Amino acid sequence: MIEIAAALAEERRLNHITFEQAAAEALPFSDESFDLVTCRFAAHHFPNLQAAMSEISRVLKKSGQFLLVDHYAPENPAQDSFINHLNRLRDPSHVRESSLSEWKELFDDNQLTQKEIRYWDLHIDYKDWIIRGRTPENIQKEIVSHLQAADPDTKQLFQLQFDAQHQPISFCLKAAMIQGIKN
Repeated sequence: MIEIAAALAEERRLNHITFEQAAAEALPFSDESFDLVTCRFAAHHFPNLQAAMSEISRVLKKSGQFLLVDHYAPENPAQDSFINHLNRLRDPSHVRESSLSEWKELFDDNQLTQKEIRYWDLHIDYKDWIIRGRTPENIQKEIVSHLQAADPDTKQLFQLQFDAQHQPISFCLKAAMIQGIKN
């Protein structure tokens, strides 16, 4: 991914950009070195989200912005468990989708004031999702069983759609963009 981005930057003659690969929990940058830090659909893969948030806050300048875009888990514990289990089945690198209240606490704990939040339903075509994840057939069966076993409220929340044979067609993930300003 970094190679593709670097090639694109070179093609567009963007000489002021550098690319670094690092763990989110140990960013190789000086304190207060960025006006803006973004994280797009990655935080649910971080093994230590608290450490990553601490690093984000550390490298942000005072009044700097953090923009987070990610899926989030419902506040309902059963629905939280349902969606996190579903994502771990398909992608073992998935650690956890945090709830909005957990995100608020993480922002507060790291001197980030939430300024704006936007929400949307991220529509997922089931077959495409399975293909993109290169999901093994035995795991696909577990996923189908998991989706079929969802209670009515969970099916409604995640907009689960099934065909006439009760095979999954689509569902949605809950997504948010949260802006934080460093105090």
